Amino acid sequence: MISIVGLFADMENVGSGKAIHACVIRNSKNENLEVAMATTLIDMYAKCGNLAYAKRLFDRLSQKTVVSWTVMIAGYIRCSKLNKGVRLFADMMEENVFPTMGNALIDTYGKCGEIRSARALFDCMNSKDDMTWSAMISSYAQAHCIGGAFELFIRMKMNQVRPNQGTVVTLLSLCTVAGALDMGKGLHAYIKKQVLEVDVILKTALMDMYAKCGDMGGANRLFSEATYRDICMWNAMMAACICIAWPIREEGLLDEAHEMISMPIRPNAIVWGALMAASKLHKNPNMGEMAPRQLLELEPHSCGYNVMMSNIYAAANRWNDVVEARSAMKDIRMRKEPGFSSIKVNGSVHEFIMGDVSHPQIGKINDMLAEINNKLKEAGYMPETPAVVLDE
Repeated sequence: MISIVGLFADMENVGSGKAIHACVIRNSKNENLEVAMATTLIDMYAKCGNLAYAKRLFDRLSQKTVVSWTVMIAGYIRCSKLNKGVRLFADMMEENVFPTMGNALIDTYGKCGEIRSARALFDCMNSKDDMTWSAMISSYAQAHCIGGAFELFIRMKMNQVRPNQGTVVTLLSLCTVAGALDMGKGLHAYIKKQVLEVDVILKTALMDMYAKCGDMGGANRLFSEATYRDICMWNAMMAACICIAWPIREEGLLDEAHEMISMPIRPNAIVWGALMAASKLHKNPNMGEMAPRQLLELEPHSCGYNVMMSNIYAAANRWNDVVEARSAMKDIRMRKEPGFSSIKVNGSVHEFIMGDVSHPQIGKINDMLAEINNKLKEAGYMPETPAVVLDE
């Protein structure tokens, strides 16, 4: 019977679930089965979005197990009732019931973008293992909160908790996105000092961080030292090599890059994206067309590749192709995502999204941009306009 209720929960079939509930009420006599069945019904109602029924069953439980608490809290989170989930978690702790799924709840809050709720749960937990710390750091990473992630990493070390490889990879990825080479080097030094096992995943993350932060020497050393190279490591290195060729206006280098990615190792979207950007720089529409085709096979719903392809056409004055590319985007209601960038100043990472004016120093930033713009005009700078595309 429990299995059937679980099946209806997965199907979100509340009608059939209610029918089973009625049958259980008429026939249930075993107290232990009643607790297990009630918990399964709570889970079913929560997954079907009927939190009122779920909470009513939960409140009537004479014996609440850690699983009962967990499914009810998870139900609130799933239905975006995050505050209620946090309150119920606090109630659970007051009842001296310690969660076996606390790490999963932190991770769930993080994926929902509820960093404060995730941190509240984290702070409430008296017993934290390396997976608990890792889940919270991962939540910060998903929110691009590099400061919070590294602050927690420092606390983790102070509490004598040894980070696992997943935690270090997460932090390295943050450094890569933010261009925080110094922080990345600090992590690398920590790995060596603690003699952490460096598998191919961690080595690839290190190599990718060095390459994308501009230290190709460090990336190349790690690549050369690797005794085993999987497809991810090859892709990271190929993307880095293509990026080096961007500022060098030699068409031959672009051809060499194409030959490199024609090897048996299949390139990923990052490699093809780098080649497409290089094609735009070198005004090579033929190679620029080939890269987007490969990219759209890998990531068909990405708007960025369509936009870049139209820019390549524009740089080559192929305006009919520009119109066709932009029309294709409109036909499937695809819109360009706003640009995103970040910069590290005095150890703090500042993030900017196109059109966002929420930064506390936005006034000073705009004044500085205006001053730079004026100085560029005085110096005779003229922007390149051949690649300006049609308005959407």
